[in-house]
Amino acid sequence: MKYRKEVEEVGMDRVNDRLQLLEKLGDLCCNLGAYPSAIHYYEQQLSLAEAHGAEPEALSKVYYSLASTHTDCKHFSEAMTYHERELKLWERRPLELCSTWSNIARLHEAAGRDKSEVQKAYHTAIQCAKEVNSPEDLVPLVVQPLIVWNSGAIPWT
Repeated sequence: MKYRKEVEEVGMDRVNDRLQLLEKLGDLCCNLGAYPSAIHYYEQQLSLAEAHGAEPEALSKVYYSLASTHTDCKHFSEAMTYHERELKLWERRPLELCSTWSNIARLHEAAGRDKSEVQKAYHTAIQCAKEVNSPEDLVPLVVQPLIVWNSGAIPWT
């Protein structure tokens, strides 16, 4: 594969380039349905990002990729582990917390969890949403998934 060779050629002095290549490899593997390989590349990306003190935004992106890929593989507890790590990053950032709680709600749905667990996660997302200053950012994160989940009946309370 073209990307695999590039990852090997990129030196450690170019960490950002290597992180991007590992992400591309993971994404490519996901697109091909090669989820175990995607997880492998995302885990390499995460290790490198953590080792070099990556910003929360960069770590969050990898956590999301790992959580999504584990969800695709029906590894729900592993997916939840990465969502929990993401929650810790965003303790004081309501928009990001809202997004992560919405992803957790969708994970609970995919895992076939009780409807009350799904609703509790969406409710937490809504509580975070109330702290967001720009409501237009919330539509794709919370409102649209809630409408689909509830077939039009949004449980605001």
